[in-house]
Amino acid sequence: MGAVGSIAEVLEQAISREIQAAEYYKEVAETAGNPALQVIFEQLAEEELEHKARLELEMMKQGVVAKTVGRLIEVGEAESQGKTGGQMTQ
Repeated sequence: MGAVGSIAEVLEQAISREIQAAEYYKEVAETAGNPALQVIFEQLAEEELEHKARLELEMMKQGVVAKTVGRLIEVGEAESQGKTGGQMTQ
């Protein structure tokens, strides 16, 4: 395993992984044939976006704005249109 980068680099990588996970869960939710599973995967996607927001806040505390701020807005829009089951904190 290589050397760990700056705090900002580590946070950027973590944010990127949260986005990937949210996108994956959103895709799975869209293809789930079972409505209960769809709700579960939508909630998981929302949780990943909450993690992303927390990590972006930590970056801002370091004086850096994450390159990923604003990504995955469409998931938040789906929430505002009543298409997902939980609360969105984007």
